[in-house]
Amino acid sequence: MKRNKIFMTTLIVAILALMTLIFGLLAVPAPNPQRIQRGQNFQTLADAKNTIEKNEKSFLEMRPENEKKFFLQPMNKITETGIVYIPGFSATRRELSPVVENLAQQLNANLFMSRLTGHGQSAEEFAFIHAEDFISDGFEAVSVSRVLAKKKIWIATSTGALVALWMAQHYPSEISALILVSPAFDLHSPQSRLLAGYFGPLVRKFLVGPYREWKPLNSEQEKYWHIRYRSESLTALTRLIAWTKNINKKEIKIPTLILYTPQDQIVSLKAIHEVFEQLGSSEKKLIRVDAEDHVLTGDIASPKTTALVTQEMLNWLNSLK
Repeated sequence: MKRNKIFMTTLIVAILALMTLIFGLLAVPAPNPQRIQRGQNFQTLADAKNTIEKNEKSFLEMRPENEKKFFLQPMNKITETGIVYIPGFSATRRELSPVVENLAQQLNANLFMSRLTGHGQSAEEFAFIHAEDFISDGFEAVSVSRVLAKKKIWIATSTGALVALWMAQHYPSEISALILVSPAFDLHSPQSRLLAGYFGPLVRKFLVGPYREWKPLNSEQEKYWHIRYRSESLTALTRLIAWTKNINKKEIKIPTLILYTPQDQIVSLKAIHEVFEQLGSSEKKLIRVDAEDHVLTGDIASPKTTALVTQEMLNWLNSLK
């Protein structure tokens, strides 16, 4: 009788421990509303530009040409069409250059190129990034877009596409079109999902270590990407991915263009196709680009596709008129 009681007690404890482990690995904490900044109420384009530029200069470790930046048409006034660009994780605004800049010039559009929190600074800044910070970056971009142009086109790469999709859910009337490049709706590696859970920080220590480091394609990529950064930020990245999965894609009616390459080893191609099918827009297009890198265009990572992708984006935008 005593043995049975001990056995049952041990079994219950083991089951509870297993359930706790599974919960800690798979359950993802919800966003903390107190961490999310809703953006400022800019009165004019000049107000937005001055405020953003002043704030960027306050980051003493900001690397050259990594900061948020405005590219405005002559007269520095609100234009008919404007572009907001959100770069991907570990990258900065030069990620797709000169694709986005050239597109803005061809459309006579004001352009605001944003930056994800912590990016463009030191590797140590990545230790303090939370997923809510990326959402706050999106809200700031919405605030800027209101004084940037009448019609707003959002272009975003990889993790930036998650921010753009989040804003499309919250402000559907504020975004006229979405162009998502290699969107990180999920990562290529299935085990990366374990980084998002309550036990994510512990898993990260065993799977990754204190830093993540990768080899750049060239010296230019080393200037505008972080090739070594604190791995705490991977929890922020994977949690944002997990939260974005909960967005009802059918409710997003905004015209959407998605570009991807089959050679992508960073994000899940299956997730890209699934989300594309789920989107509720009647004007959506999925374009395959023959590129060898996750960053499928731009003179730094994929120069062979720069002209092609720029023209594809322009053709699609013109088809919406």
